[in-house]
Amino acid sequence: VAYAQTVPEEIVGLGVFGSTLVVMTKGHPYLMTGVSPETITVEKLPIPEPCISARSIAFDEFGVLYASPNGLVAIGPGVAEVVTKNLFRRNEWQEYTPTSMVGAVYDGKYFGAFQSATHGANIMVISRDDHPALSFLGINAGALHTDINASELFYYESSGGIIYQWDADALHPV
Repeated sequence: VAYAQTVPEEIVGLGVFGSTLVVMTKGHPYLMTGVSPETITVEKLPIPEPCISARSIAFDEFGVLYASPNGLVAIGPGVAEVVTKNLFRRNEWQEYTPTSMVGAVYDGKYFGAFQSATHGANIMVISRDDHPALSFLGINAGALHTDINASELFYYESSGGIIYQWDADALHPV
């Protein structure tokens, strides 16, 4: 109890990079940084980007990613931004129903499965390098999972109720 930390907004999910805990809320994101409980500092980030889907939270080598109403947000060392700002306007992003987004990182890319009245059930793949790139897979995935030990991505095909390995041997899929 002596080391408890709080934020003034409702917490949606948590992520981590280095010795920093990212606290995603229904308002601003917060950083809790420190190497021991008595030295933890809490910082409110200046970007008003709420996390609207706890299942969209994913991690890569640069930090934490999550869906906000305005796009895919990246938070990492020295970075707190909407990485899809050059790919989508807010109203375009909303067409993909980001509240339904389920995320995972695989091969340096963010895989975001969504259920949209406009675009159907699909997975968007976002590369967030200097020139963000976007592609779609045409897969109705209800869940995504990255096995970091084996470096494999699995997805649950909602319509068939089957779990598949992404990029598996076509003759022997999982």
